[in-house]
Amino acid sequence: MVGRAADIKDLEKMLNDGEGDDALNARAIEIYERILDEGKRIKRSRGSFKNLEELRGEVEDFEQVINQIETRRHDHVLDRFKEYLRKQP
Repeated sequence: MVGRAADIKDLEKMLNDGEGDDALNARAIEIYERILDEGKRIKRSRGSFKNLEELRGEVEDFEQVINQIETRRHDHVLDRFKEYLRKQP
């Protein structure tokens, strides 16, 4: 993997800069949707193993930042993001 994706870096920066819950939730949802869309694209096009591994790395990075947010903020910081995930098919 080359490095953390720009949008995931941005989410981590938002956390470090003290952005509010709404901004963190909105950005987390955007990243989740992008990762989901990228996964669908790879599956449709039967993408290479390298593409799949890069996406897996992004998922791991995203999970790490989500865990940082939950650790460093209050208990309900990502409630909107979690509600969004529950509504997904």
